[in-house]
Amino acid sequence: MRIDLLLGLAVGTLLAGCSSSHQLSAGGERVTFTDQQPGSDCQLLGNVTGSRATG
Repeated sequence: MRIDLLLGLAVGTLLAGCSSSHQLSAGGERVTFTDQQPGSDCQLLGNVTGSRATG
């Protein structure tokens, strides 16, 4: 019984973490991820490191 309760809490926490009310900016909506090499007309602007603000 206690394991069922802990499992239920864990699943609920994971599902709550996946739902987000944050809206992306117009620029953020255009961000894409790819594993292909960029074309010759592209240039490296720099490295990006991200983090998530808590609160």
